[in-house]
Amino acid sequence: WAWYPALEMCDRSHLSFEFITRKSDGLLLYNGPIVPPEMEETMVSDYIAVELERGFPRLLMDFGSGTLELRVKTKKSLDDGEWHRLDIFWDTENVRMVVDYCKSAEIAELEDGTPPEFDDSSCQAQGTIPPFNEYLNVNSPLQLGGLYVEQFDPTHYHWQYMPVGKGFDGCIRNLFHNSKLYDLAHPGLSRNSVAGCPQTEEVCGRS
Repeated sequence: WAWYPALEMCDRSHLSFEFITRKSDGLLLYNGPIVPPEMEETMVSDYIAVELERGFPRLLMDFGSGTLELRVKTKKSLDDGEWHRLDIFWDTENVRMVVDYCKSAEIAELEDGTPPEFDDSSCQAQGTIPPFNEYLNVNSPLQLGGLYVEQFDPTHYHWQYMPVGKGFDGCIRNLFHNSKLYDLAHPGLSRNSVAGCPQTEEVCGRS
């Protein structure tokens, strides 16, 4: 895992990044609580998590009033050793996750003259944040590739859905939040994380 500055709180957000892996499960990104809540303080349970589960992308987002889970059943799993891109858009109510620019969407032409049907279920999913909180309020480090879990127990926060939290074995690049590029080569703290991408270097070395 590696730590970076937290995602900024905005009315509208666009988060995007690319990843490559041959493992079917792994936590790509997490921003939320990292220690147990203080007994006397108001509990802030907001979080975002993006992970691969059985090779398919899963997004969890909680503004503090309930957890939204989005999954995209892509035509083929994303643990194929190729680069893939995820785009996540959210505002105060709605969330959308798009895989690989939605290039796998299909338009079905019908013979009876009715308008063509657009099927994007294989490349995007969208949902509504449970009311009434409107912002993703996170002030802890953005974590890539896994969780710092020495004292963290997600059950403290009563989330309806929890990230599996398995460490990611692969590479992540081109992480943007609202047009701001993260400098992934210089994390604030990291473990088992290095700059560069050994997986792609091995492929290039064999060719």
